[in-house]
Amino acid sequence: MIAIALTIAPIFLLIMTGYAFKRTGFFCDDFWRSAERLSYYVLLPVLIVRNLGGADLSNVDLGAFAVVLLLLATAMGLLILALKPLLPMGGAAYTSVFQGAVRLNSYVGFAVSEAVFGTEGLVIASLFVGIMIPTVNVIAIIVMSFVVPAEGRPRLAQRPTGNRAQSNHPGLSARRADQHGVLASARLAAGNHVDPGRARPYR
Repeated sequence: MIAIALTIAPIFLLIMTGYAFKRTGFFCDDFWRSAERLSYYVLLPVLIVRNLGGADLSNVDLGAFAVVLLLLATAMGLLILALKPLLPMGGAAYTSVFQGAVRLNSYVGFAVSEAVFGTEGLVIASLFVGIMIPTVNVIAIIVMSFVVPAEGRPRLAQRPTGNRAQSNHPGLSARRADQHGVLASARLAAGNHVDPGRARPYR
């Protein structure tokens, strides 16, 4: 156990060093964004292809390996969904918790696998990442598409009913104004003084 801890200790020291650089502003924000894109879109895929391209996978049951990983990701997702009523947070915050639970830290995983198991560990880690990354991405997208709109959808205004609906309808209001004017004009023609504002239309 101590040997394993000593083996992976430099990995976490490297992580803490990067955290210190970030907190102290040793590198600008543009550097971190560029380094992240380079690592995720270039270096990580190259590492996976390199490890799997020259590996002997004849003794690996890829079907069983993939099924176990799919079941693992699904079980973790269902567990976090079951705990959602106990988490006092909105849909957007919950999706962050969900992704933190089901996603994997492939950078640390590769480093630890190589440090502990050598080249064979890198091959297994490459298989693991190659299957899990698309799986957890699909699961996270499905959960976000259902959770966020369900809680963030704006409510429709309640439709008024009865006389209130009629009084608020712009077409009816204009028609009633015309009826007021016509009725007042007719009474004035008959010699009666009528206040147009108090005239009542025929119903």
